[in-house]
Amino acid sequence: FSLTEGAEGLSVDVEYCTDLYEVSTIVRMADHYEQLLQSVVREPARPVGDLPFLREADLQELSGFNMTDHRYAHDRSVVDLFEAQVERTAGEVAVVYEGKELSYRDLDARSNQVANSLLSKGIVSGSHIGLLSHRGPSMIIGMLGILKAGCCYVPLNTAYPGLRLRYILEDAGVSHIVCGSASVVSFCELEDYDHSLVEESAGYSRARPEVSAMAAGGAYIMYTSGTTGHPKGIRVAHRNIVKLVEEPGPICVRSSDRMLQWSNYSFDGSVYEIYSSLLKGGRLYLIRDEWASDVFAMSKMIVENRITMMFVTTALFNAFVDEGLGSLGSVRKLLFGGEQLSLLHVRRGLSALGTGRIVHVYGPTETTVYASYYEINEVLPNRMVPIGRGLSNTGLYILDEQLRQLPVGVSGEIYIGGDGLSEGYINKVELTAEKYVEVPGIEGRVYRTGDLGRWQKSGDIEFQGRMDEQVKLRGYRIEPGEVEAVLRSAPGVEQCVVVAREDVSGQRRLVGYVVPGTGSEPDRESILAHMRSRLPEYMVPAALVGLDRLPLTANGKVDRKSLPAPEQGVEQGYVAPRNEVERRLSEIWERILYADRIGIHQNFFEAGGHSLLAMQLIAAIKEEWQIDVPVKLIFRPATICLLAEFIQMTVSAAPDDMTVYDIVEL
Repeated sequence: FSLTEGAEGLSVDVEYCTDLYEVSTIVRMADHYEQLLQSVVREPARPVGDLPFLREADLQELSGFNMTDHRYAHDRSVVDLFEAQVERTAGEVAVVYEGKELSYRDLDARSNQVANSLLSKGIVSGSHIGLLSHRGPSMIIGMLGILKAGCCYVPLNTAYPGLRLRYILEDAGVSHIVCGSASVVSFCELEDYDHSLVEESAGYSRARPEVSAMAAGGAYIMYTSGTTGHPKGIRVAHRNIVKLVEEPGPICVRSSDRMLQWSNYSFDGSVYEIYSSLLKGGRLYLIRDEWASDVFAMSKMIVENRITMMFVTTALFNAFVDEGLGSLGSVRKLLFGGEQLSLLHVRRGLSALGTGRIVHVYGPTETTVYASYYEINEVLPNRMVPIGRGLSNTGLYILDEQLRQLPVGVSGEIYIGGDGLSEGYINKVELTAEKYVEVPGIEGRVYRTGDLGRWQKSGDIEFQGRMDEQVKLRGYRIEPGEVEAVLRSAPGVEQCVVVAREDVSGQRRLVGYVVPGTGSEPDRESILAHMRSRLPEYMVPAALVGLDRLPLTANGKVDRKSLPAPEQGVEQGYVAPRNEVERRLSEIWERILYADRIGIHQNFFEAGGHSLLAMQLIAAIKEEWQIDVPVKLIFRPATICLLAEFIQMTVSAAPDDMTVYDIVEL
């Protein structure tokens, strides 16, 4: 920007690089600069940072981006819509699990029995009821039964350690737990809590209970990672779910759709899958728990059941593109999101599936699953794939630090408002007030996402990363502060910090840095055991690095950029391959894990592996030896030594009538 003073005032020349800027961007910058100068003249005593620079045209453009109004049944509950759907399609199939079908009529009656069972125990409308179940019909029956009793369900992930489950139960004020089976209660060590089994409700009335669920009433409380060392519960109302289900855009589910129910029910993706299917008359296909990260098993199920709708995390989308793209022929809409995407995988997926079928979705749990969508019909060179525009009855805003709206091309924090906005955090009034705010000129509260973004001139939002230290790994939202609090409480740990960093393969993983206490020598295995007893597996660091002290900045804060990269794939007490099978396996591991050297006793996951890389390992073994390795063998967990024994046994010692799975059990 060059300014020249003349007789008529200032003239401005703008010189720019056409490889970096479009002419429309420069024109907009110049207009904003002129608007700012006019504001200076009008209010010379006002700080520059407070002066407006938006034109009236900008405000009209931003308003147009949020014209998302759509009429829907905002005054009806999930139960209302489900029962209305039962009346329309009573005899149609509602849920399918391992080939067994449950009709809408039977699902209605069985969930009524659960509701009547709860009411008979004196449980009152509005109570918070825990839901503990493996995947299967009992999970869906129990979920609907709790809602029909006028209560709010609290999903309890069976993979969580007992201490975390007990914290959730106490924090949510759970008075009773509905359980899918007796075995799952024992598995999670929750026998001492007041609970009942779904199957025990079979003797109760199949008639609809006399209780009505209110549209404004709580439907579920879902827990996500928190900065204080404990998870935080987000309370979502029926009307929030109904708004999502009645979305008319590309994520809309039809009565003819076959929905894959992939997400764990403690993950908000399940809300879209379950209710969008059951409230629209579709078929809901549940997978087995152990298939959740098994691309090969899911690919087979998708083909056999002609799945038409599915949602997966970005990491699993990439795995499908790599290993299961051919199975997606029947899929009408493939939704994915949750973390930074790979343009390479998006291009390959688009090339194979074609336009109108892949949808990039975005939204925090606080705004009821999804807040925006972008239908991917092309991938432009050197351009990010946007998170798109708001769903119906959703407001998206890019605001600066003074909570003022920012125009196209200017980066700021993403705020979300509208009918999908949840009630807030339970038992955390201050945090709710901090995150759910009122903004001048915007109707209702909006949620501060902590995400950085900017408007594109198309009306889509480009995601630019986080403004804080929160990370997303394989679709899970993780607050490093919670992980640090648990790591700091481990024996022998005086100081620590946890960061997410990319390894040499480009995969992100959690790394913990530990400074031992005076006179103590922290034991790696005891630290990991301590963390696994308190955190879900996805929150346990993949690597631990010991330090004499934490590096600090000039301001006395931890200098995260100076933390050393962990050695990946290097085993203490390295043992070299002893035969040809171990040597070939070692080469496969080193290629997949980008490691220089891996010994035969190294744990796959401790060497940097995770569930999706396990799929690549299985595929590589199949290509090398033409045998199928069960996923559960990798999660035993696997070593090169163990896998080599399995391969040798399978290839040379198995009788003709013995399957691979028989050998694993042996």
